[in-house]
Amino acid sequence: MPSDQKMPSDQKITGESGTGKKLVAKAVHDQSLRSGPKFIPGNCGALPSDLIESELFGHMQGSFTGALRDKRGLFEAASGGTLFLDEISTLPFELQTRLLRVLERKEIRRIGETKHRSADVRIVAAPNQPLDQLVEKGEFREDLYHRLNVYQLQIPPLRERTSDIPILIHHFLQDWNHRTGKEKGISPDVIGLLSHYHFPGNVRELENIIESSYHLSDGVIEAAVVAPRISRRPSRRAQGESRAEAIYEDLVTGREEFWSAVRDGFLNHDLTRDNLKKIVSLGLTVCRGSYRGLIEHFRLPQEDYKRFLTFLTNHDCKLDFRPFRKQHKVEV
Repeated sequence: MPSDQKMPSDQKITGESGTGKKLVAKAVHDQSLRSGPKFIPGNCGALPSDLIESELFGHMQGSFTGALRDKRGLFEAASGGTLFLDEISTLPFELQTRLLRVLERKEIRRIGETKHRSADVRIVAAPNQPLDQLVEKGEFREDLYHRLNVYQLQIPPLRERTSDIPILIHHFLQDWNHRTGKEKGISPDVIGLLSHYHFPGNVRELENIIESSYHLSDGVIEAAVVAPRISRRPSRRAQGESRAEAIYEDLVTGREEFWSAVRDGFLNHDLTRDNLKKIVSLGLTVCRGSYRGLIEHFRLPQEDYKRFLTFLTNHDCKLDFRPFRKQHKVEV
């Protein structure tokens, strides 16, 4: 890893969802002159649009309704270290302008404050959509794109680096043994089985498989425990309703999480708009047209309700709830 003197202060990490962009960002931090406890991760896509500015830059008491006390933002928290901004492609356009100003001037100003504060921070950004395409659409500032694109790290999907799979398996196994104080092992058959699996969810999916299999096993994780976790996943060649139905089943049974499996899959073009509408339709049928019920059905917290509807609306996938209620003869 190059030293800080040879490495730009701001970098971009690209790769499919679940490939481990946050881990790579942490590795960049750990191997730099900024190594230490100040590695601060922030997810732009997980923050409500009306709170992103406060989360990034902080605010002063009384600067807006609900600002009960002074608050440091992520930039101040990461001072002297590294700030990892995941899903930076979701950052509102007006805040892109402010972020560019911070990167250029190396200073921030809290909401409601007149003075500027030093921002000695390395930025590592990870978009969940190709930024060059967003620039062409006018949805991402070109000057900010070039500012972040000085040094780019591309993480290949796990299916293209199968030699990493056994290493990762043992890493996750050792991690759980350390957490539990146990000494569980893993069958060579499992390693062979997973080494030939395509992992549409990348490293995150492998980690989830090992975690669930660990808790379902006594002394050794066997192939019989792992096989059902991957045999029920849709093939990469699967199309249409069968793919949507398989992902829907994974959502409602807790094998997958909506934002990573559905939202990221759609934005990365692994899912079509018809796939997404089908998943929503299946859920609304069960929930009798209730989007509030659908949030719970998809195992999402209720505070994600507004974000969930905004995502569906922005991508023309919010279905009319009334036909689903009429189907069940439920009064609106």
